[in-house]
Amino acid sequence: MEKLLCPSLLNLSDDYLKDEVQKLDRSGADILHLDVMDGDYVPNFGMSFNEIATVRANTSLKLDLHMMMKNPRRYVERYAECGVDIIYIHPDSETIPTETLALIRKLGKHPGIVINPGAYTHYSYAIHDALKAVRIPAVEVHMSDIQKREEFRHLSVTAPACIAQIRGHGFESYTMAIDMLSKLEPTEE
Repeated sequence: MEKLLCPSLLNLSDDYLKDEVQKLDRSGADILHLDVMDGDYVPNFGMSFNEIATVRANTSLKLDLHMMMKNPRRYVERYAECGVDIIYIHPDSETIPTETLALIRKLGKHPGIVINPGAYTHYSYAIHDALKAVRIPAVEVHMSDIQKREEFRHLSVTAPACIAQIRGHGFESYTMAIDMLSKLEPTEE
């Protein structure tokens, strides 16, 4: 599997944003990772709409956006207008996450779900059902090899709703999942 270089722009200074993005554009990076937070779902520390628009204006690389906020749907169209390509939400941050994911797809962007697999995959039939209902590709990621851990961790109720399960590769498990998902074409329902 091809490895992707996806640097996060979370700690870039606004003073040097344009120059740093242009350097990353020439560096061989594949995707630039953006984080936005609302100060409610998680502490507020992320990029503004203007900063994201500056990033888009200074790179041709794909941009993925991790929305760590309550009710992210209210901002999806605005982030799409800023030029992001992939938009991830946390399903527990929305009342009806399937509507938000459908909107992302309707806008021609790659929708994604971010969950904490250690907290849900072994017992959450609700997450399984949500993944099946939205019919978007999902990859279940575990940094450790769950088959080599406690017996109760061996069974995943969410894995059957995913296109793959990646486990036991440490942090690289996440980059492998992003690589797999980024190669898929957006589909319309």
